[in-house]
Amino acid sequence: MKVSLALLVLAALVSAGAAFAPTTRSGHGVIQPRAADKAAQSSPLTILSARQTEEELEEDARLKVLESRRYQVRSMLKSSESLRNFRIANDMVPELDPETGKPITSDSKSALTLTAFVVAFGAVVLRVGGRAALVSGLGLNFAQDNPELKDQIDMVLNSAADLSLPVEAALFVLAWTFVKVFCFDAG
Repeated sequence: MKVSLALLVLAALVSAGAAFAPTTRSGHGVIQPRAADKAAQSSPLTILSARQTEEELEEDARLKVLESRRYQVRSMLKSSESLRNFRIANDMVPELDPETGKPITSDSKSALTLTAFVVAFGAVVLRVGGRAALVSGLGLNFAQDNPELKDQIDMVLNSAADLSLPVEAALFVLAWTFVKVFCFDAG
């Protein structure tokens, strides 16, 4: 976001002629833009061209995002197709029940085994390293890197401590719903 804002400002300066305007030396050795260049920088035509440049940059950024999404979707579909072909080539396709047409053995056993392993691993990490190790391993320690965010979170929690339990629960449900609906991320 900061990079695109910097690019927009740079493009506006270049289009306004301020970045590479010819300069003159004053009697004190200070380099200053000429008076005609100062007048041209604030003209309505220059401001209009800066807005058009900004709109063009926004449109280019939007098109790049759409193009990258297409690339990601296509690569994911290609990956899933290659996995499917690999499973077929190596006879990793489950046998089908002739009566129902459903697999005799399902992948639910492997999913259950994997889930049990992850839960056991989390319990070991929690036992050995404590809650901080588990939070750090899951990447949920975002407030530790940003002291301003941590102060804001502490302020909200301290103000919520003064509320009654039903009001606190209602505010929590409302805040959680708001965050989930608008897909806000902490990082």
